[in-house]
Formats: sequence, structure tokens, C-alpha cells
Amino acid sequence: MVSADQNWLKTLDSLPISPFLSKASWDALVQYLQSGSMSQRGYRLVEFFKALDWLPMDEIEPNPLKQFSHQDLHQIQQDIESYFRAKQSKRQAEKEKRETYRLRVFAYFREQISAQDKHLLESLRDYELERIGQDVNWRHYFWFTSFKQIDAFNQQTPFQRQGTILQFKQDVEQHYKNAQRLREGSYANYYWGDSFESDGETFDEWANRQTGYKHKNNGTPPHQSAHAIKQAYQTLQLSPGASIQEVRQQFRRLVLTHHPDMPDGNSEKMKAILAAYDVVKQVSASQVSSS
Repeated sequence: MVSADQNWLKTLDSLPISPFLSKASWDALVQYLQSGSMSQRGYRLVEFFKALDWLPMDEIEPNPLKQFSHQDLHQIQQDIESYFRAKQSKRQAEKEKRETYRLRVFAYFREQISAQDKHLLESLRDYELERIGQDVNWRHYFWFTSFKQIDAFNQQTPFQRQGTILQFKQDVEQHYKNAQRLREGSYANYYWGDSFESDGETFDEWANRQTGYKHKNNGTPPHQSAHAIKQAYQTLQLSPGASIQEVRQQFRRLVLTHHPDMPDGNSEKMKAILAAYDVVKQVSASQVSSS
């Protein structure tokens, strides 16, 4: 019949750290199990060694190692350090392997994809960046990460390729509509430093006039306040009253600078730019319709 401590030791032996525990460490673990409640102590040991993979050792509570002698604790800590070194070495080797594979795929892509297709893919990516400021759908359809994906793309007939492109554009439009709904009412949280005056009216007066600050029926403010509009223009680095063409051009310039894929890109700035763009577009549209 298998004893309770043997059951817990069997569980410990199945953990990734097990091969790195020395005989002295195993003897200390057995002694710890046998000197109290095996169920409670076994559970604590298993949970402790599991937590090592995602928490620093000094942050794990309860820490059963605190009850070990100094000598046993020192030995177990050495074994844990060996485990971490092996993990780091393995991660580095896997990273290098992935990078080598990625470079091979990239070289294959350059060899196999025609100049015409490269131009097509670049134009589609520009289309999505212009529309939604991201390239999420482009990555889904055309981000080649394996030799098989490249071969499959090359083997498509012109009709199949046109169908893929059509579906891609439909998905971009759907993504745009979904993002519009999600971002509705959100705006960039930046401070407008300088006061604005136009023909004697303040920025707040101008923004309130553009959006009709008080509704005719109940006098409540509209969805976008003057403060939100002020912040949105500041985020896009635009002067209030900029035309829709100026807004679009500036939006594209900012996207090409702050998109996370760019060398100096920043996802938080990109989110703020997208939110501000939605607000300013609403104001620009209202200017056109009222003129």
C-alpha cells in the first residue's frame, strides 16, 4: 500500500523542477512531510513549487521552506537557481530557433512572392491603416509566418485572390464599425494648454455652438462635451475648425508615427489618437452639414 507521503512525493516528482532537486533536497522534503500533517504539508509544497514559475520566491505565501533548517534551505535554493538557469537557457535557445526560422521564412517570401504581389499586399495594408489606424485584418489574411502560407498564397488563382481581397475589405469595414461603437463617447485624456479664441468667442463657446450644447427638448448636453472636443484637437495637434481633409491627413501622419509596429510606436498614444479622431470627425461632419 502506498503511504500518503509517497503520494505527495509522486506529485512533486511530476513537476518541472523535480529533475533539478538533489538527493539532499529530496531527503529534506520527505522529513518535512513526515513531521506533520502530510495532507496540509504536501499541498503547500506542491503549490509552492508550482508558484515558482510565475512568482518570486520571497512573494510566495505560505512558504513552507521557512520551516527548513538553514542547511536544507540553502541546498533547495541552490537547486531552484539551477532550475531557473536551465529555464532561461531553454528560453534563449527557443528564441534563437524562432528567430532563425522567421528569417528563413522572410527570405523565402522575398524569393517566392512577385513584385506585383508585394505591391498588392502593401497597398492593402495601407488601405487598412488609412481606414482604422491598425493592421489587424491584414495580419490575419496576409501575415506570412510559414513556408506553407507563402506557397498557398502563390497557388491561388486570380479569382480566388480577388475573393480573398474582397473579404478582407469587408472585414476591415466591419472592424471599423465595431470599433466605432466601442469607442463611442471615449476621447483622449490630454490637457489643452493654450486658450483658443476665434472672432471673439472662446473655445468652449465655439465647441458648444458646433455641437449644439443644449438640446431643444430637455436642455441636456450632447454626447461630446466642449471639453472632450478641446482635448481631441490637442491630441491630434490640430487647430479647431480644421477641415475634414486636414483631419484625415494629420491622422495618417500620426498613425505612421505612433502605430505599435513602428520603431517609436506606442499603443497607448495610438488608442488616444483613434479616440480623438472619432471626436474630431464628428465635429468636422457637423461643420460641413451646417454650412
